[in-house]
Amino acid sequence: MLRKLTDKINYTAIELNAMNRLTPFEKGQWTATTQPVKSDVKIIKERVKFELNRFQRHCVYCGALLWDSSNPEIEHIAPKYKYPEFMYHEYNLVFACHLCNGFFRKGKKDTIEDYDTQYDKCTFKIVHPYFDDFNVHFSYTHTTIHKLVIVPLTMKAINSVEMFDLNDLPRVEARGKRLIAESITLTPDQERMLREIVEYKYS
Repeated sequence: MLRKLTDKINYTAIELNAMNRLTPFEKGQWTATTQPVKSDVKIIKERVKFELNRFQRHCVYCGALLWDSSNPEIEHIAPKYKYPEFMYHEYNLVFACHLCNGFFRKGKKDTIEDYDTQYDKCTFKIVHPYFDDFNVHFSYTHTTIHKLVIVPLTMKAINSVEMFDLNDLPRVEARGKRLIAESITLTPDQERMLREIVEYKYS
């Protein structure tokens, strides 16, 4: 259900030039309101959104289908306020749902256990959507046919479940329904009929 990302953001020369103009990266740069910093950051943000839209459909933390649960938000896995040097790193930027990315879940929590100046050599406290095999860290169990609970298998997984409250009732039910839906194969006519039933309103 929770899936490792197998693609990444690819920056063009335009975004790389914007990053060069922004060096050194500083706290608050991502939300800067002064020119020309704001314009350069906007160029990078637009590319990030384009790329994530290309290959990401689910929240990297809870697995919720993006746009269904909430509009996707650009998330910095290592928080940008603490690690501005990783602000635009292609492996630090993902889409997350508002619930996981909000103040009462991840917010500004530090996700790095052991820091290194090279991003891919840092050790993370949580299951990293680019670096970790989710099948190693998570298992699943049904409490009922329509409820699917995440079973953490490692300390990283325990941290992820706790930080994002991955086993709260709405998410357990959403995962169960999604698993059922993904296991059903429908013909185009059956899909149309099901859509009409779901959208039907009494006159």
